[in-house]
Amino acid sequence: MKWINFFTDYNIPYYVYKLNKEDAIIINNCRKNKDTSIIILYGSIYITKIFKENTIIPLVILNHNSIFHLKKKNIRTKFYYKITALEQSYIISFRLSHINNRRKINRKITLGIINSYQITLNKYEVMNEIINQKYIKNKVVQLILLLCLDFGIINNTKVHIPFKISQKHLATMIGNNTNNINRVIQYLYQEKFLQYSNKKRICILNIFNNNFKY
Repeated sequence: MKWINFFTDYNIPYYVYKLNKEDAIIINNCRKNKDTSIIILYGSIYITKIFKENTIIPLVILNHNSIFHLKKKNIRTKFYYKITALEQSYIISFRLSHINNRRKINRKITLGIINSYQITLNKYEVMNEIINQKYIKNKVVQLILLLCLDFGIINNTKVHIPFKISQKHLATMIGNNTNNINRVIQYLYQEKFLQYSNKKRICILNIFNNNFKY
């Protein structure tokens, strides 16, 4: 509620959106959307950049208090951002210029925005490291480990991701196809690294298994 209270107290226009699981929002690269920022109030999302020839570039996975900002870009380049909810999520959108124009802003809120940017930058760095892996198996394993680190629930030596996630979404997050994802998931299952149930839930079987090589 702190973000909503802040925007209300300073009369800064904002919009709150509720996204159910797998709902998506499209943000076009156009003049009216420049300077737009989005903060995740609750839940988790992933963002992709999609060009007119349907080339998809995975960008980042974000959760609570992360911020995504649309900088001014060349509007002649035809692309859009797609924000997809991994679980029920609430996001708030606003224009950063509306905050910059306020002379007196609560210092805690300013630090909160800076901290949210730092969280997002760190997530971009991690995602870039995953995408830049040479082998698809390494990409999948590191993506699953990232999801477990950010969202996982530990039970003894097991870690499970509390929401369903399809192989299609896994493929989109790392810029690959579902056939390759399925092969890697089957391999990881045979190696007893993870379980992937019919309900599309992922569980790492033993986080202390040092014998698994990927």
